[in-house]
Amino acid sequence: MLRWPVDARWPIGQPWGFDPDYGGNAEHFHLGIDWLAPLGAAYRAPVSGIVRLVEDRWPSGELRLAHRPIIPVDGAWGRYLEIEPDGFPEYRVGLAHASGFWVSVGQHVEAGQLVAQVGDSGLAWGPHAHLQLLHQFTRIDPTLSLLVDRMI
Repeated sequence: MLRWPVDARWPIGQPWGFDPDYGGNAEHFHLGIDWLAPLGAAYRAPVSGIVRLVEDRWPSGELRLAHRPIIPVDGAWGRYLEIEPDGFPEYRVGLAHASGFWVSVGQHVEAGQLVAQVGDSGLAWGPHAHLQLLHQFTRIDPTLSLLVDRMI
């Protein structure tokens, strides 16, 4: 199960699913969950596991730092990291739009550990925390995996 990646006082701003308000495109599908957290807020590991990817990409597609990409990233995610949950190698938990990282590839993290700072990197409308869940490299709805007792 996943824990909220930010303090419980920050509300969900965009759930998983279709977003008719996104740039006038009624067909846009949001592939994660966004929390309205301020720039620099603590971004915490939603699971215990191994950091498998830490990237710094921008919408131009220019790769500034990469460690063996797991999935293609077109720059929309900005500063992005992925954690492989302990005991579940077919899953990855992604955190996007960070302003800075506190972990590196190969590092083991505990659920709740500070891994990054909330930011607005990549294609972002402002500072927020974006969480996504991947199963065998396909993004799936993380909603049912979130713990009811939110991180505080």
